[in-house]
Amino acid sequence: MTKPKMKLKNLNQTPNNSNEDPALIPMPQLDAAAGRQLTKLQQTAERTNGVVTPANAITLLGLGLEAAGCYQFAQGNHALGLGIMAVGACCDALDGFVARKTRTANYQVGRYLDIGADGAKAIMLAGTLYSSGVYSGQELAMNYGPKVVGWAANGVSRFIVKNNPKTSQVGRVAEVARWVAPGLAVASSMLVDHGQEAVGVLAKKASRIATVASCAIGSVAAGGYIRDLITSRRNDQPGSSD
Repeated sequence: MTKPKMKLKNLNQTPNNSNEDPALIPMPQLDAAAGRQLTKLQQTAERTNGVVTPANAITLLGLGLEAAGCYQFAQGNHALGLGIMAVGACCDALDGFVARKTRTANYQVGRYLDIGADGAKAIMLAGTLYSSGVYSGQELAMNYGPKVVGWAANGVSRFIVKNNPKTSQVGRVAEVARWVAPGLAVASSMLVDHGQEAVGVLAKKASRIATVASCAIGSVAAGGYIRDLITSRRNDQPGSSD
């Protein structure tokens, strides 16, 4: 005997009859429309309008780790703080993977939470690096200026259309460079403090190179997010071809 399918209170319009991009429709609703039995995680996600999901828990965990890491960094525990922040950054990459694997992705609340947490972490990290004297104002602008533009464009576009996979890949590379640059700057400061001035100078030069790379790659990613947004808006205009 087959189990009865859960009635979806959020499914006012069957995805098969919708003109929406499937990437913007919650996965449990797509699975229900396809006749699949929902898992307990999917049922919980539907009952809470996408609030209670494993991915959202990971996103919040990452935000908490980022705050704890920034606090430790500001207290002078640079290596420990940066390590905790790096773990928090890994959560940002993991939440989307978990959402897809558990088939609980594409809820609006998850998008809002992910974008909001991403922006909050960038602000905390940038402020901590600047106030601690690790980054100058110019380095801060180069490393995080493209991040702000890309974050805003991505935040808007992902509610309208699924971003081009190539754009997302470039964004991930930029994020790695954005972490490498301050990491090298912190290493430089620590090396100088321990008498390794020659190596510290090399680390500082490498940090500046990584900052320039972060600025360049981040600008490409930001341009891609803006292009995705403009393209989606053009396609929505009356008379546009499919």
